[in-house]
Amino acid sequence: MHLFEKAHKKNQDADKDIKLPSDLEDKMQVLKSYINDSGDIVVRSFYLGTVQPVKAVIIYMDGVIDTQFLNEDIIKPLMKVRNGSEYIGDRNKALLKHIQNRLISVGQVRKQNMLMETVQSIFDGHVVLMIENVSKVLVMNIHGGASRTLDEPLLDKTVSGPREGFIEDLTTNIALIRRKLRDPNLAVEKMIIGRRTRTEVGILYIKDIAKKEMINEVRKRLKSIDIEGIFSTGQINQLIEDNPYSPLPLYREIERADIAAAQLLEGRAVILANQSPLAISCPALFEEMLQTGDDYYSKPQMGTMMRIFRYIAFFNAVSLPALYISLISFRQELIPYDLLVPIAKSRSEVPFPAVVEVLFLEGIIQIILEAGIRMPGNIGQTIGVVSGIILGQAIISASLASPAVIIVITVSAISTFAIPNFCMAVTSRLLKYGFIFASATFGIFGFSMAWLFFIVHLTHQTSMGIPYFSPYGPLILSDIKDTFVRMPIFYFRKRPESISNNNSFRQKKMEKGIKK
Repeated sequence: MHLFEKAHKKNQDADKDIKLPSDLEDKMQVLKSYINDSGDIVVRSFYLGTVQPVKAVIIYMDGVIDTQFLNEDIIKPLMKVRNGSEYIGDRNKALLKHIQNRLISVGQVRKQNMLMETVQSIFDGHVVLMIENVSKVLVMNIHGGASRTLDEPLLDKTVSGPREGFIEDLTTNIALIRRKLRDPNLAVEKMIIGRRTRTEVGILYIKDIAKKEMINEVRKRLKSIDIEGIFSTGQINQLIEDNPYSPLPLYREIERADIAAAQLLEGRAVILANQSPLAISCPALFEEMLQTGDDYYSKPQMGTMMRIFRYIAFFNAVSLPALYISLISFRQELIPYDLLVPIAKSRSEVPFPAVVEVLFLEGIIQIILEAGIRMPGNIGQTIGVVSGIILGQAIISASLASPAVIIVITVSAISTFAIPNFCMAVTSRLLKYGFIFASATFGIFGFSMAWLFFIVHLTHQTSMGIPYFSPYGPLILSDIKDTFVRMPIFYFRKRPESISNNNSFRQKKMEKGIKK
């Protein structure tokens, strides 16, 4: 830590023990050094409508509070004289108590008299009311200002499920989950992370389902974060995960309240952060990264079919280019003769080995994908279509790649979009290069060893101490009914054994069908 930062921190620590003076001018003087350089801090002076007018000051940050509420329900009642006898006391604690209990119609209001607490309350977006000759101040929470409306999530889309997605407001996101789970056992714990951003973070769990040891571990990891700023749950994810060097997403990022509620009902914890539209579910399992909400809102046959196709898509995304290289470069005899001849004929005009072809096209695909994300919506779609058609034809005409490898790379790229979890889709693109280099060096043996190492890596990962590859490794047969297959809902009598919980039963045995 630099000397300036140490000195600043030392001064702040010293100011924490300073109490606010009673005189209003003295209060303003000590606060001046903290708010003078902030043009968005509004200082509003006025007189209370007492028999003998008392000077007061309201301080707030512009743009983050409900100004209409401030004017109508705070300032107006304080300035309006209704009856002089209402105001018991004049310049003492009784006046402050009277204002808090009878005049201000604010749900969240508290008293405080410490300097740094007051400064922090201002920058946290609260309204601070200071009164002449009263040392304590009133801090009111009337957050408001512009915010994004509820709409369908960008990534976690659904056909038959709810379309409400999280937004960048912690209170709203918690309320969305509360609407799904009207259970008094749903606990919400809040804490502040980030020395400068002071980001409000919430931990949600169901008290009679979630294991106390797991919640304590989540709480411990969050409290151990010592960083200047947090802007997204993605940063929290990296700071609390079990193995930060693994390319796998060890926690599940969620955009929808219904999925978060379902995770809570299985005994997990959900982490929300203010100014982030994503929630973190922990612990997470690998097989969940290939599941969607629609799997449970449709018939089990349809859900099973789509899950199987997603597993195939994951295999294609990770290993199809590597498998092509190993067969073309090392094991041509494994390719049917009728297929090998046209492939060999088209490759005869290409001056590069198969691995160079694949890496060249993979690089172009990744650049196109990145450009499509960064460009405006309509332009991004146009770039994807135009570049796919024009570049593909031009590459074949220039004999820089064969049609076969273009098909392989295209199928592999499209398969990544069939993976529901965005982090897992990105991981599949990264893993792809490891498989390509292994196959280019050792052929089919390298391809097989790459898969072996990947599976071994999967079995060694944990998420909040829970085996990440469960229920495949360790094998838990009772949980297989909700993995690559999706059994009917009436089979889900117990919660997954992969996630330890305090209450294993979630539904009673039900009669199925019509009894004659």
